[in-house]
Amino acid sequence: MFIKNLENIQGDERDVIILSTTYGIGKDRKFAQRFGPINHTNGYKLLNVIITRAKYKVYVCTSIPEKVFMTTNHI
Repeated sequence: MFIKNLENIQGDERDVIILSTTYGIGKDRKFAQRFGPINHTNGYKLLNVIITRAKYKVYVCTSIPEKVFMTTNHI
């Protein structure tokens, strides 16, 4: 098992990858969908890196409620 941030996983490979995200509401009571480098122009490439590091499974664990994440008025 290892714990790494997204930027440092390139080249590593594991049977199972657990991707974890966190959730927090700002002082304005809105959920700002800021996911660091993933929000940048080539962020999809970083997601591709983490997903393709898993030989068998990828689990995504998050504390972000679906109703907040999927609502555009919280962007």
